Amino acid sequence: MNNLSGFAKEIAEKYRETLSTLTFNNKIVINTLTEIAKEEVKYAEVVTIVIEDRLKRVKSDGMLPLMYLIDSICKNIGGPYNELFQQNLVSNFSHVFQASNEKVCFVEDYP
Repeated sequence: MNNLSGFAKEIAEKYRETLSTLTFNNKIVINTLTEIAKEEVKYAEVVTIVIEDRLKRVKSDGMLPLMYLIDSICKNIGGPYNELFQQNLVSNFSHVFQASNEKVCFVEDYP
């Protein structure tokens, strides 16, 4: 992520900043982040990297909202996000599953 320059770096920083507000299962924030991802579809790879990076760094109780965000982006935008998230889907899901406990997995229904 450090090798980004120019507008891609700016997109990454702005998306990362907004993504940091997703601290619980908040439909409004998920919808906002999905809309930003749609507006920045030209930088889908950057947006995907930012989300996956946060997924690796966040505490286990913050993982489920990120998975909901990924789901929202894939359902509402589709390509190229589907293909990009598919590349690390198994490792990301495994990471979330291993880091989470039953309480986190069954918090509440998707917004």
